[in-house]
Amino acid sequence: MKILIVEDDPRYAKGLQMAFQDWPVRWCRSLDSALKALAAREPFSLVLLDLGLPDGDGAELLKWIRTYSDIPVLILTGRDEEEVILESYRHQADDFLVKPVRLPVLKAKVSRILERNSILRIPGCRLNLELGILETEGQSFSLTETQAAILQPLFEMSGKTVSADRIRRSILSRTSFDMSANTISARISDLRKMLREAGLTLSGTRQTGYRIVSQ
Repeated sequence: MKILIVEDDPRYAKGLQMAFQDWPVRWCRSLDSALKALAAREPFSLVLLDLGLPDGDGAELLKWIRTYSDIPVLILTGRDEEEVILESYRHQADDFLVKPVRLPVLKAKVSRILERNSILRIPGCRLNLELGILETEGQSFSLTETQAAILQPLFEMSGKTVSADRIRRSILSRTSFDMSANTISARISDLRKMLREAGLTLSGTRQTGYRIVSQ
């Protein structure tokens, strides 16, 4: 797991780096440097994002991230206006904290977000994204990074339809590879065989979207 800290205050950024020293951390102090780090497809598991950056609004970075990735984003800012908070959630921020924040609270929030995004469940099955394992009663299946990326939004939606584009973004976020629609369809076709053994049905098409249900 790797955390991206987007914060222009060096002292505050150093405190965050010390707080999360058990994880690999990348610090960016501007919107431009953060965009470059994310565009390079580094495998970040979480973004801690300040909104007041010297070269732009951090909200623009959040909107840009959501065009290609479901990576968790926790807003950490001195702004506390209701409009700003609601706008952040509208652009799919995972959480919002106003500075100053107590480190135990921040670490608890981060741990909860990472846990929520690494262990996903539907009736009878558990998807461990960190280990790349699909577990059912009495069975365990090893997954490739692409297979785990396909299953992540399907488990998150739990029986509801997931668009082909969202699956594409999940693959791009986890593997840094922008697969073609035909390649994704082929990977899904291969995955269906494993899922049948696990007692799951993956239905749908590229045009209609996909959903996963227990048999």
